Amino acid sequence: MLGLYLGARGVFAVIAYSVEQRMQEFGIRMAFGATASDVVRNVLAGSARVAIFGIATGVVGVVLVSGWIGSFLFGIQALDATTLTAAAAVLVTTTIVAMLTPAWRAVSVDPVTLFRQQ
Repeated sequence: MLGLYLGARGVFAVIAYSVEQRMQEFGIRMAFGATASDVVRNVLAGSARVAIFGIATGVVGVVLVSGWIGSFLFGIQALDATTLTAAAAVLVTTTIVAMLTPAWRAVSVDPVTLFRQQ
């Protein structure tokens, strides 16, 4: 659970930083008529691509080192499809939850205020 918490905090921090760097872009989009759902979709799509790549890389890594990991396990298989699927589902859910706060922050910005700050 601690590892999942730290991973979620890391995902949140990276996405929050990315959204902060793109805040002016989101302000311009909203000034030109983009809706809040368009901006949220943009944030979630970009973050989801990174999350999917990370999960796919992790699954490939597990498959590659499963023989080595299997030497430490007794009574269970190193490659259990149910466990890999459950772990990926938990990571996807955690990533989506971690993405929602930065996405909400991106749509709550007032474009006029943002342009005055720059």
